[in-house]
Amino acid sequence: MNSLESIQAIPLGGLGEFGLNMLALRCREKIAVIDAGLMFPEDDLLGVDLVVPDITYLEDHKEEIVGYFITHGHEDHIGALPYVLPSCPAPVYATRFTLSLIQSRLKEHRLFDKTVLNEVLPRQVVEADPFTVEFLAVTHSIPDSACLAIRTPAGVVVCTGDFKFDHTPVDGQKTDYARLAAYGEEGVLALFSDSTNSERHGYTPPETSIHNTVERIFREARGVVYFCCFASNTYRMQLAIDCAHRFGRRLAVLGRSMCSNLAVADRLGLLRIPPDVLINEESCRLYSPDKLAILVTGSQGEPRAVLPRIALGEFKNLQIQPGDTVILSARNIPGNEKLIGSMVNHLAWHGARVYTDAEPNIHVSGHGSEEDLKLMINLTRPRFMAPIHGEISQLRRLAELAEEVGIPGSHVFLLQSGDVLELREDGASLSEPVQVGRRYIDEDYYGEVDRAVVRERRHLSEDGFVLAVVAIGKTSRCLEGAPEVVARGYLLDEHFELVREELVQIIIDELEQAPEEELMDLAILKDKIRKCLKRFLFKKHQKKPMIVPVVVEI
Repeated sequence: MNSLESIQAIPLGGLGEFGLNMLALRCREKIAVIDAGLMFPEDDLLGVDLVVPDITYLEDHKEEIVGYFITHGHEDHIGALPYVLPSCPAPVYATRFTLSLIQSRLKEHRLFDKTVLNEVLPRQVVEADPFTVEFLAVTHSIPDSACLAIRTPAGVVVCTGDFKFDHTPVDGQKTDYARLAAYGEEGVLALFSDSTNSERHGYTPPETSIHNTVERIFREARGVVYFCCFASNTYRMQLAIDCAHRFGRRLAVLGRSMCSNLAVADRLGLLRIPPDVLINEESCRLYSPDKLAILVTGSQGEPRAVLPRIALGEFKNLQIQPGDTVILSARNIPGNEKLIGSMVNHLAWHGARVYTDAEPNIHVSGHGSEEDLKLMINLTRPRFMAPIHGEISQLRRLAELAEEVGIPGSHVFLLQSGDVLELREDGASLSEPVQVGRRYIDEDYYGEVDRAVVRERRHLSEDGFVLAVVAIGKTSRCLEGAPEVVARGYLLDEHFELVREELVQIIIDELEQAPEEELMDLAILKDKIRKCLKRFLFKKHQKKPMIVPVVVEI
């Protein structure tokens, strides 16, 4: 290690938000990319299916990228890969289950044969000059999660990924305390740590803490049991399988992502599935409600997912009946509260008993709480630290925890996406930030939706539009009849009729006062009509509908 060497840490997403996790490490004009995640759109992003990071920085330095190093298989860490790799190709390194999920995504996008995929075992070291990356096992809510210890000419950088400390993990894969402590003993230059649960006190409970509660619900249920969790959570899949088998129920697995992930986990030997437990959707009608369980997607109320469609009565083979039980074993992702609340209300309306994470031991987080985070800091003993993976309040709380366990405040950096943190053995500082942001994806054609289009859609959804059609004599440059004005989504028709004549007269007055040279230019006429209507409508109703002027020559 050379104290004169430096490394730049550049978060391209995932700070101050849930999702879009992506961190670029640049040293000696080479870049290692840690994770490439997406996020799901807010309600006002109309027609947008996915949001991925703006990778302009990577595109500008694509020849420097030595690889993508993935911590685990959640969508907020792997989901952007199909949209990043075409323009910034490089080898991908990940553990077995994570790599299998990535393979599935790349096959959907016809990128599988174009990407170099490398499976990495725990404690395996990947040489990608000038980086040496060791994958260390950590516990999370998905198998084969990893913390990355990255040796660079400037020093060791540790990226935790998502983690908690579970001493009784369902799959037996415990966090590699020994290697984390060894790196701490050697000396860690910088720690980039998950901060999702930094505002929760104590330790995060183990995955097994929910088992007794879920088993009790299955035991007492008299109707169909619907078990809903994230499609990547194989531990909850196993719990649903075990409970269905133990209490004499057949289990149907519904939802494309759930079925796909279950098949991957089963192929890799990560699930124990007794014979004759699983059935297909069509077979559900052959069993009485007390002999049936359904494992489904849709814990966030996503309109396309299975459980929300069942709640609305839009699913062909299943209808919620009084006495049915629904277990929502997943946390509410911020921003999804309305969708989830609406789904729960529909389920309750049809007579289902719904259990949510608001009740004890229905869900347990895969992210470390305050004491877990302190333990990670104490194991690695970093010289510098930057919280990542969380909203601003969570980043700030982890920064406070770092100071509580002895890291000087001047060595803790509250970064924003796009910041460039320059790290050296003798100090750290911020450089000029890089371009970051969001790119909007329409899944129907795997294409990017321009931000201007999104703004126009939002504008239309809020205030509607007004269409003004004006006919101008080709030679006379005079109005040929009265202008036609129509509106959609602006006011009720009967209310709009009260102002239609005013709008027509405003257009007539504007064109009659226009100089002759302006009448010769259709672009200028359209602009004049747009501006005069905009002024009037805002003064009249304090609204700003999209105004579409159409000028035709006849």
